[in-house]
Amino acid sequence: MAQHEATLLLAKEYLSPLRKEGIDVLILGCTHYPLLRSPIERVLGNRVELVDSAEAVAKHVSDLLSRTGIRSAGRTQADRFFATDSPDRFRRVGGAFLSGAMDDVVLVDL
Repeated sequence: MAQHEATLLLAKEYLSPLRKEGIDVLILGCTHYPLLRSPIERVLGNRVELVDSAEAVAKHVSDLLSRTGIRSAGRTQADRFFATDSPDRFRRVGGAFLSGAMDDVVLVDL
């Protein structure tokens, strides 16, 4: 979907005003924006730095876990994922982010 011509047209429509303003940094602040990174880069060009908020948060959490000694030295079990909505949709969307299968998804009822 991110490589579809319609996606690029939408990116041009929404990002053109930002490009005209001459921004130098754009924060990808929504969970699905990293999936749209390629068309965003095509529209904004290489002079605009893209900051992936999810990546920044993950690095911060990783550093915090390392500093506090909570981080596991090695994986001892398979990954498990928890979703508060459709596990099938979570598998499909999550698989796009993680580039792989997400087999163990547990539905959590809040």
